[in-house]
Amino acid sequence: MKLRYVSRGEKGELHIGYAPSLTIKLLPQALKSFQEANPSVRVVLHDFSTEEMLNGLREGELQMALLKHPPDKSLRGLTFEELNRFAVRVATNRTHRWVVTS
Repeated sequence: MKLRYVSRGEKGELHIGYAPSLTIKLLPQALKSFQEANPSVRVVLHDFSTEEMLNGLREGELQMALLKHPPDKSLRGLTFEELNRFAVRVATNRTHRWVVTS
């Protein structure tokens, strides 16, 4: 199935790789919007590692992937488009040496 058929809303399947921790806020709303606009297209999600997603894109198994920016050398033949930036936080026990007290 070619992506152009999916983009026209024709029946088909769209395979998307994703990193769950990075897409928890982005993916549900994006899928909802896509499915409302393209009810005949079945979206199949693949919980892959970054390497598996990049290989899946190159081999045609995936049409797109949601992932953190990999090293430029691993993007050979692929296009990367930034969708969002997320603040990264660390959680620790209150007694951990990294905890800053006022």
